[in-house]
Amino acid sequence: MDLEEPRMERFAQLRLPNGQVAWSLWQEQKWEDIKVRRAWNIKLNLAGEVQFAEVLYYFTLIRKNVHYTLAAVWMFLAPDQQILDNSLSVLWVCEQAETDTITIIDVKWINGVIAMIPFRRAGLAWDDEGDVYEYFVLEKLFCNSVVPDYDSNQDGENV
Repeated sequence: MDLEEPRMERFAQLRLPNGQVAWSLWQEQKWEDIKVRRAWNIKLNLAGEVQFAEVLYYFTLIRKNVHYTLAAVWMFLAPDQQILDNSLSVLWVCEQAETDTITIIDVKWINGVIAMIPFRRAGLAWDDEGDVYEYFVLEKLFCNSVVPDYDSNQDGENV
Protein backbone atom coordinates (compact mmCIF):
# COMPACT_ATOMS: atom_id res chain seq x y z
CA MET A 1 0.00 0.00 0.00
CA ASP A 2 1.42 3.36 -1.10
CA LEU A 3 0.88 6.12 1.45
CA GLU A 4 2.85 8.77 -0.44
CA GLU A 5 0.93 12.04 -0.53
CA PRO A 6 0.70 13.78 -3.90
CA ARG A 7 2.50 17.15 -4.12
CA MET A 8 1.10 20.20 -5.85
CA GLU A 9 2.79 23.39 -7.07
CA ARG A 10 0.73 26.31 -8.34
CA PHE A 11 1.93 28.78 -11.00
CA ALA A 12 0.50 31.78 -12.83
CA GLN A 13 1.50 31.45 -16.48
CA LEU A 14 2.03 28.82 -19.12
CA ARG A 15 3.78 29.01 -22.51
CA LEU A 16 1.76 27.16 -25.13
CA PRO A 17 3.27 25.21 -28.06
CA ASN A 18 2.06 27.98 -30.43
CA GLY A 19 4.25 30.52 -28.57
CA GLN A 20 1.42 32.28 -26.76
CA VAL A 21 1.66 32.84 -23.01
CA ALA A 22 -1.53 32.02 -21.15
CA TRP A 23 -1.91 33.77 -17.81
CA SER A 24 -4.22 33.00 -14.90
CA LEU A 25 -6.69 35.00 -12.89
CA TRP A 26 -4.84 34.04 -9.70
CA GLN A 27 -2.00 36.53 -10.28
CA GLU A 28 -3.64 38.91 -12.73
CA GLN A 29 -6.36 39.97 -10.29
CA LYS A 30 -3.68 41.47 -8.04
CA TRP A 31 -2.75 44.13 -10.64
CA GLU A 32 -4.44 47.44 -11.30
CA ASP A 33 -6.86 47.19 -14.22
CA ILE A 34 -4.61 49.22 -16.51
CA LYS A 35 -1.70 46.79 -16.09
CA VAL A 36 -3.66 43.57 -16.50
CA ARG A 37 -2.98 41.56 -19.65
CA ARG A 38 -6.36 39.77 -19.54
CA ALA A 39 -4.83 36.73 -21.21
CA TRP A 40 -6.44 34.16 -18.96
CA ASN A 41 -9.24 33.09 -21.32
CA ILE A 42 -8.45 30.00 -23.36
CA LYS A 43 -9.78 27.92 -26.21
CA LEU A 44 -9.59 24.19 -25.61
CA ASN A 45 -10.56 20.89 -27.12
CA LEU A 46 -12.61 18.94 -24.60
CA ALA A 47 -14.00 15.58 -25.68
CA GLY A 48 -13.64 16.55 -29.34
CA GLU A 49 -15.53 19.84 -28.97
CA VAL A 50 -14.22 23.41 -29.02
CA GLN A 51 -14.89 25.04 -25.65
CA PHE A 52 -13.81 28.18 -23.84
CA ALA A 53 -12.72 28.73 -20.25
CA GLU A 54 -11.31 31.26 -17.81
CA VAL A 55 -8.13 30.00 -16.08
CA LEU A 56 -8.00 30.42 -12.32
CA TYR A 57 -4.49 28.98 -11.97
CA TYR A 58 -2.15 26.33 -13.36
CA PHE A 59 -0.62 23.65 -11.22
CA THR A 60 1.65 20.64 -11.38
CA LEU A 61 0.56 17.55 -9.54
CA ILE A 62 3.29 15.06 -8.74
CA ARG A 63 2.20 11.58 -7.79
CA LYS A 64 4.43 8.51 -7.82
CA ASN A 65 7.12 10.47 -9.72
CA VAL A 66 4.68 11.31 -12.53
CA HIS A 67 4.17 15.02 -13.29
CA TYR A 68 0.74 16.19 -14.42
CA THR A 69 0.38 19.80 -15.56
CA LEU A 70 -3.23 20.86 -15.04
CA ALA A 71 -5.38 23.98 -14.87
CA ALA A 72 -8.31 24.93 -12.68
CA VAL A 73 -10.87 26.73 -14.86
CA TRP A 74 -14.35 28.17 -15.00
CA MET A 75 -15.99 26.96 -18.20
CA PHE A 76 -18.08 29.14 -20.47
CA LEU A 77 -21.37 27.63 -21.62
CA ALA A 78 -21.80 26.39 -25.20
CA PRO A 79 -22.23 29.16 -27.78
CA ASP A 80 -25.70 30.50 -28.60
CA GLN A 81 -26.67 28.21 -31.47
CA GLN A 82 -29.03 30.69 -33.14
CA ILE A 83 -26.37 33.42 -33.31
CA LEU A 84 -23.77 30.89 -34.45
CA ASP A 85 -26.04 29.65 -37.27
CA ASN A 86 -27.13 33.15 -38.34
CA SER A 87 -23.50 34.32 -38.49
CA LEU A 88 -22.37 31.25 -40.47
CA SER A 89 -20.27 30.11 -37.48
CA VAL A 90 -18.35 33.40 -37.29
CA LEU A 91 -19.79 34.94 -34.11
CA TRP A 92 -19.43 32.73 -31.03
CA VAL A 93 -21.45 34.21 -28.14
CA CYS A 94 -21.14 32.35 -24.85
CA GLU A 95 -22.62 32.87 -21.42
CA GLN A 96 -20.37 32.95 -18.42
CA ALA A 97 -20.98 29.81 -16.39
CA GLU A 98 -21.60 29.77 -12.67
CA THR A 99 -18.38 30.53 -10.83
CA ASP A 100 -19.01 27.97 -8.11
CA THR A 101 -18.13 25.06 -10.42
CA ILE A 102 -14.42 24.57 -11.05
CA THR A 103 -13.23 22.14 -13.70
CA ILE A 104 -9.74 20.62 -13.77
CA ILE A 105 -8.28 20.18 -17.25
CA ASP A 106 -5.02 18.89 -18.70
CA VAL A 107 -3.06 21.79 -20.24
CA LYS A 108 -2.45 19.63 -23.33
CA TRP A 109 -6.08 20.34 -24.26
CA ILE A 110 -5.45 24.11 -24.55
CA ASN A 111 -5.33 25.36 -28.17
CA GLY A 112 -4.68 29.04 -27.54
CA VAL A 113 -5.36 32.28 -25.74
CA ILE A 114 -8.55 34.14 -26.66
CA ALA A 115 -10.36 37.29 -25.61
CA MET A 116 -13.91 37.18 -24.29
CA ILE A 117 -15.43 40.56 -25.18
CA PRO A 118 -18.68 41.69 -23.48
CA PHE A 119 -21.65 41.19 -25.82
CA ARG A 120 -24.87 43.17 -25.60
CA ARG A 121 -28.01 42.17 -27.42
CA ALA A 122 -29.98 44.87 -29.22
CA GLY A 123 -31.99 47.03 -26.85
CA LEU A 124 -29.76 46.60 -23.78
CA ALA A 125 -27.92 49.64 -22.41
CA TRP A 126 -24.13 49.63 -22.08
CA ASP A 127 -24.03 51.70 -18.91
CA ASP A 128 -24.34 48.88 -16.36
CA GLU A 129 -21.46 46.38 -16.32
CA GLY A 130 -23.27 44.26 -13.75
CA ASP A 131 -25.55 43.00 -16.50
CA VAL A 132 -22.76 41.54 -18.63
CA TYR A 133 -23.16 37.80 -18.76
CA GLU A 134 -22.60 37.09 -22.46
CA TYR A 135 -19.27 37.37 -24.27
CA PHE A 136 -18.11 36.90 -27.83
CA VAL A 137 -14.90 35.12 -28.70
CA LEU A 138 -12.03 37.00 -30.32
CA GLU A 139 -9.02 35.04 -31.51
CA LYS A 140 -5.72 36.53 -32.58
CA LEU A 141 -5.23 36.53 -36.32
CA PHE A 142 -1.77 35.57 -37.48
CA CYS A 143 -0.22 36.72 -40.74
CA ASN A 144 0.19 33.13 -41.89
CA SER A 145 -3.54 32.45 -41.45
CA VAL A 146 -4.56 34.76 -44.31
CA VAL A 147 -3.89 33.56 -47.83
CA PRO A 148 -4.39 36.01 -50.70
CA ASP A 149 -6.58 34.77 -53.54
CA TYR A 150 -5.60 36.20 -56.90
CA ASP A 151 -7.88 35.96 -59.91
CA SER A 152 -6.13 37.23 -63.00
CA ASN A 153 -8.28 38.95 -65.58
CA GLN A 154 -7.34 39.56 -69.22
CA ASP A 155 -5.39 42.74 -68.41
CA GLY A 156 -3.08 40.84 -66.10
CA GLU A 157 -4.29 42.81 -63.07
CA ASN A 158 -5.06 41.16 -59.78
CA VAL A 159 -8.69 41.48 -58.80
